[in-house]
Formats: sequence, structure tokens, C-alpha cells
Amino acid sequence: MADVFGVQVTGPLQAYARGFSERLTELGYTRLSAAGQLRLMAHLSRWLASRGLGAGQLTTQRAEQFLRARRRAGHASRRSQRGLAPLLGYLRGQGVSPQPVPPAVGTPVQRMVGDYRIYLAQERGLAAGTIRRYVRDAGLFLTEYLGRDGDLGALTPGEVTDFVLRECRRRGPGSAQNLVASLRSLLRFFYLQGHTARQLAPAVPAAAGWRGGALPRGVDAGQVSRSQLRPGHRDGTPRLRDSRAAVAAGAACRGGRGPDPR
Repeated sequence: MADVFGVQVTGPLQAYARGFSERLTELGYTRLSAAGQLRLMAHLSRWLASRGLGAGQLTTQRAEQFLRARRRAGHASRRSQRGLAPLLGYLRGQGVSPQPVPPAVGTPVQRMVGDYRIYLAQERGLAAGTIRRYVRDAGLFLTEYLGRDGDLGALTPGEVTDFVLRECRRRGPGSAQNLVASLRSLLRFFYLQGHTARQLAPAVPAAAGWRGGALPRGVDAGQVSRSQLRPGHRDGTPRLRDSRAAVAAGAACRGGRGPDPR
């Protein structure tokens, strides 16, 4: 066990803890910042040991798996590739861990779809047919919303909802439900990989009962006054029950039938 800056490092990385701390000092890290990096090292070393892995098996893909596990465990800091970069850089520079494989040639969409396919097969263990369907829908979504530089940071919940409603209008019930499932999976993947800062899967509206119809037709003034405006303030003035966007989204995913009476 190595004890550096008050941090105990055990497992396959303990032999490199002191050298890593010296490197951090050379780079100008304060004692507090260096201790934070060593705690990350200790966590990674325990994670490797729990899987029977050595430092030489710390590939880019395994580093990403570790970061996902760290995010799931609720760690608030050093949970991205940027936070892990000093440690990985040191281990690779010492010849301990393998150098990253150059990215595959292709468009940002092709690379993202390829990463997603690997995730579905290795992390989710899905059947080949399900993977093909999910990947097809992923390509459709990414073609529209993935930036030229491969960045999804600007993706909004509204764009997610708009995409689903647009696609639902031209699909049958089964296809619409499959789209909802595949898109929620894709958005969870984006969040776990750090491509989006927040979880966007809840922005996907339900597709139960979709019949391929159009969005609800306009309603006359009498219907509006009866169904959308309800008295509620003490002075007798009406208040809006639901936002128009929420009503439209819910109705579209129920096949254009309007608000659910339940």
C-alpha cells in the first residue's frame, strides 16, 4: 500500500503512486489538488483490482467504463476524460498503460454510431436485431442533430420532443413505440458518455396508442373556454390549465386524440 499526501493507494496502481505525485508537483499542482488526483488514482486502482485487471489493461475503453461507474456512484468531480487525463497521461508516458487507438476514419455521425453499437453489444448485451433497430434510429437522429465537430452540447429537450413528434406522424403504432425505446436508450448513452450535461431521455414523449395521425386540429373559441380555461383565482379571473405545447405533445403521441381524459 502506498500512502501519499494522506491518500492510500492499493491494487495494481500502487507502485506508481509516488511517481505520479512527484509528477503532479512538477506540474505545479497544490497539495490539495494533487491529493484529489491521487484519490482518483486510488479509486481507479480499486476498480481495476475488482475486475482482475492490471495497469497494462487500462485501455481507453476501460477508462471510459471506469468513468461511467464513477458517475453512477455519485462522484461530483473528476468524472470525465478531462479529469482523468493527468493520470492516464502519466501512466501512458511511463509505458504502463497502452496508448489510445487513433479514431476511426469517418464522419462524426459514423463514429458516434459505431461507439453506440459497441455500447449496446458490450454494455447492454442486446440481441443483434434490437441493435440494428436502435442503431438505425440513432443514425436518423444524429444526422439531424450532431454538430459538424461531433458535439451534442447544444442539444435541448425541445429538439428531442420535436423529433419524436415529427417521426410519429409518419409511423405506425409499433414503429413509433420502437422509436421511443431506441431514442431513450440513445439519450442515456449520450449522458453516460458525457456528450450531454444532463439526462434528456425524459424529454421523449410516450407513444402509447399512436395511430399515425396528424397533430390535433385547431379548436374553436368555445372549446378553448370550456377545456383550457378554468376559474381558479380568488378574484374570479381564469387561469390557463395546461400549456398549449404540453397538450399538443401529449395528444400527438396518443394519435391526435387530444388531451387524455384521465
